[in-house]
Amino acid sequence: MNLTPAPLPSDAAPCVFLVDDDPHMLHAARNILSRQGYRTRCFSSPVELMTALDQGSDPPALVVSDIDMPEMTGIELFRRTRRSHAGLPFLFVTGSPSRLTALNLHGTPEPEVLRKPFSATDLARKVREALDAGS
Repeated sequence: MNLTPAPLPSDAAPCVFLVDDDPHMLHAARNILSRQGYRTRCFSSPVELMTALDQGSDPPALVVSDIDMPEMTGIELFRRTRRSHAGLPFLFVTGSPSRLTALNLHGTPEPEVLRKPFSATDLARKVREALDAGS
């Protein structure tokens, strides 16, 4: 058993934007990443996330997005953010990774993908990989 306390998020920690229409997934991902020392902001729709990006306060170091959501898919969110935030790293969390084959990236860096269901270790590892690849 590891009794070492998890690091608490600090103002210097990377901010990860999480977007998923499933509140349980958002809550779980937020808890996992907060225990890893990341700051997080949760959004229940891509439209909310786009509004936050447009406002420009506390920009994210990474976006973690579901693919299948009402209003706008994660793929469309990725395409739209590429127009205004070209270098912003993305991690797709999905139960249907085959949907990403339709993603035409036109030379932009390919997003990381984490397949559902995932463990806390899997999420923490993929977030670290996505952040490292984006820097």
